[in-house]
Amino acid sequence: MQPKLVVSLCCVILLAYFVLGCTQPISKAKADTDLDGLTDDEEQKYGTDPKNPDTDNDGLKDGEEVKTYGTSPVDFDTDGDGVGDGDEVLKYDTDPKNLDTDQDGLKDGDEIKSYKTSPLKADSDSDGLKDGEEIRQGTNPLQSDTDKDGLSDYDEIKAYNTNPLSSDTDGDGLKDGDEIKYSANPRDSDSDSDSLKDGDEVLKYGSSPIDKDTDDDGLDDGYEVMSVGTSPVHADTDGDKLNDKDEIEVYRTNPTKTDSDNDELNDYQEIQKELDPKNPDTDGDGVMDGRDIVPNGDASLVIDITYWEEKESADTLNHGDPYFIAYVYDSKGKEIGEDRLGPFSDEGKIEDAGSLWIDIPDDERTFVIVLQAWDSDGSWSSDEHYDISEDLHEYDLTVVYKVDQGSSLEKHDGSLDGSTKDLDGLIEFEISISS
Repeated sequence: MQPKLVVSLCCVILLAYFVLGCTQPISKAKADTDLDGLTDDEEQKYGTDPKNPDTDNDGLKDGEEVKTYGTSPVDFDTDGDGVGDGDEVLKYDTDPKNLDTDQDGLKDGDEIKSYKTSPLKADSDSDGLKDGEEIRQGTNPLQSDTDKDGLSDYDEIKAYNTNPLSSDTDGDGLKDGDEIKYSANPRDSDSDSDSLKDGDEVLKYGSSPIDKDTDDDGLDDGYEVMSVGTSPVHADTDGDKLNDKDEIEVYRTNPTKTDSDNDELNDYQEIQKELDPKNPDTDGDGVMDGRDIVPNGDASLVIDITYWEEKESADTLNHGDPYFIAYVYDSKGKEIGEDRLGPFSDEGKIEDAGSLWIDIPDDERTFVIVLQAWDSDGSWSSDEHYDISEDLHEYDLTVVYKVDQGSSLEKHDGSLDGSTKDLDGLIEFEISISS
């Protein structure tokens, strides 16, 4: 037989085979009626519908479920998490065979539909707590600080044991986060046990919630606020230079008042002067301490003659016998008293002659002093009057002394008046107040 004839005959036989349906046994074995990636025989094996490419209507073809994702083609939600297999694969990228893809304790369906958390992130708000734990604790898995107290939910539960649902766990008026900031205890309303709430210390009094004696004055903050009315942040509440505790326990004065007895001297000044800060008239003379020039006794005006010099003498053979008289008047001209010093025999110069003392009223602040110098002639003749004033028409020296000026040094020379007809003297003295 010719080769060409053989080839032509074979072609005719093959064509007849296909046209006449001789392929039936092959296509039946491999037939995929619904084109879902599973042959009809496989569909029978898996119990799927060979005429429906997505038997369970979950959005995935039966063949994809079996061969790609390993899910059940006859179960809409293979893992029973409340999300169809198709949505898990195509929409949420979750694992359709794992009901809790992120292992946070919540089903993927609950995260998506109920809590709006991420089914792919175990800790949606990144606060350190898994979403499932937050749901069990009652916190918000979408907010890292559910109660907005400045502490993350994780820190409240794991670190400080505070309530993540209450911004002020101990109810002291201070948020838990602020308590941590001030090193206070967020579970103890009075961290330093001074009888003041932490919130009041920080927000109302400005004191430390962890130091019971903020100003270190020896008194607890609570005692200062509630019992004696002093400031817990100032050791000397009234600013009188006395510590609050000393005022209360040592001097028995009022720590909120600079002048406890209203005598015009503050308590510190009275203590320094050894006066009674609770008695406005310590010496009982009828003049209150603040106006009394010697508040702890009787006052005296003292004229201390530190130097005397006879510029010329009435006696040509020897010096005179000088003596001194002081008259003291009040500001209205009323004489208060006088004193005398000397005489000194035959003395042309005297250093530190001594003092004249005149008792004065304690409430007078201005005094007029008239100082005289004389030469004693005894019984022989009249005493000679020394001129110690620079005033041409005056012999006596008149000085106005004000107590508030303190000690006053004076120096006067009678020869400076230019007169040659009088007996001149130079005198130096100091005026002061004493008791």
